[in-house]
Amino acid sequence: MRLFLFRHGLSNANKARLVTGTPEDSLSFEGIVQAKRLATWVEEVNIKADFYTFSHWQRAQQTAKCIFADVSWYEDRRIGETFAGSVADLPLQQFLHEQPDFYLNPENHYPDGESHLDLQQRVKTWFHELVDSSYRNVVAVTHAGPIACILHDILDIPMSRFPAILPQNATLTVIDAERKGGKIVTKLIGLSLGATENLHASLKG
Repeated sequence: MRLFLFRHGLSNANKARLVTGTPEDSLSFEGIVQAKRLATWVEEVNIKADFYTFSHWQRAQQTAKCIFADVSWYEDRRIGETFAGSVADLPLQQFLHEQPDFYLNPENHYPDGESHLDLQQRVKTWFHELVDSSYRNVVAVTHAGPIACILHDILDIPMSRFPAILPQNATLTVIDAERKGGKIVTKLIGLSLGATENLHASLKG
């Protein structure tokens, strides 16, 4: 199976540098522009799939429908961003001031929310189900957290370092995965792919 993991465009919560925002958070104007650029790039490189899925978060669904306008989508809550509970709409800088050690332990739960280990478990379950499915090519439009969890898993990076790798907004990560002898074998094909205009300056060289 080849898995195309798209991160959504810049959202209003991203722009405001909130902890995570909520499922109602939408794309910013810049994020809409990014999604349109990504759509053009996807058409140029001719990415297609036999299964298309996105999270229940609005910013992912807006991005998905911009990139692939004429396909049927399946919503899967397991690939939503980390549920940050009562601090989701708090400025990240304020949260880190109040809880400076929060990200040192992936078992720490956001107040009234989940931990990054909770996130990893639900994303891992989703990923393993896909590998065992009959799909050959899958497109998923999701978030930095879920993509980072998959990368940690396939690259054997401990969750104590989460998030060691974070994809840029409106970029694509490509992974090949198959089950061999009861074990899932993976290969990272590409990270932070997409329209050049969407990439951070450090990635363009």
